[in-house]
Amino acid sequence: SVSSRAPPDYEQLHAGATGLVTIVDDLLAWAALNLDHGRCADAQVVPKETYAEMWAPHARFDDEFGGLFEQWGLGWALADEQGHRVAWWGGMSLGANMMLFLAPDDDVAVVTLANATREGTGPPWYSYSVGYSILQLLLEVQIGGT
Repeated sequence: SVSSRAPPDYEQLHAGATGLVTIVDDLLAWAALNLDHGRCADAQVVPKETYAEMWAPHARFDDEFGGLFEQWGLGWALADEQGHRVAWWGGMSLGANMMLFLAPDDDVAVVTLANATREGTGPPWYSYSVGYSILQLLLEVQIGGT
């Protein structure tokens, strides 16, 4: 049967983790700021030294996820994709998800957004799968390689 009830209001319990609403242009500007190590136009808005600390491994992921789930930096997941350093993170909320991948040594950024989510184990975002494949193509690495 079809219900005419409106869906329940989203519980903002996790707003600090999933409450950012944004668009591609803003995410690309954020990516550019990070690829330029905190420099925006003529201003250094994040100290350049901060990036060495943020993008240094501070903890390891368990092996249960695979893919780019390797290490934790400060606010970033970190990985080595066939010799290319990668910092990434994303989010998901109510049927929408996004992912931002940075390969800072290669000056490459990939932003993906999707109006879908996936149930099950492993990375629950379509934008992860799509973005990861695009990242591999841009870095010219073997897709599915080790």
